[in-house]
Amino acid sequence: MKIVNGAIVIDGPVWTDKCRHKDGCYVASFECLGQQYDLYVWEHEPFGSSICIRFSNDDADYAGITSITELATGAQAGMEHYRDALGLLRRYGRITWQRKQPLEK
Repeated sequence: MKIVNGAIVIDGPVWTDKCRHKDGCYVASFECLGQQYDLYVWEHEPFGSSICIRFSNDDADYAGITSITELATGAQAGMEHYRDALGLLRRYGRITWQRKQPLEK
């Protein structure tokens, strides 16, 4: 166990990957308020990066987040596990921005 950007990182994955993510999508596992989470990220058009935060082995026990901005909005609203996941993404990866459509004049 170690602290990374405020998140308690634990050995993982903790949970069975019921979503069957592709190889390379697993980022890290972490603990927040006594709950353990597995964090996955992958490129998903048209959203850009999509995020999955799994919190048990039950099929439906995951948060499917469609963008980094949605994750950041949840973190800002006080969702602590979103805050920790965002911190891990900042530490272990690179967050980029790309225009979806031309700027209207």
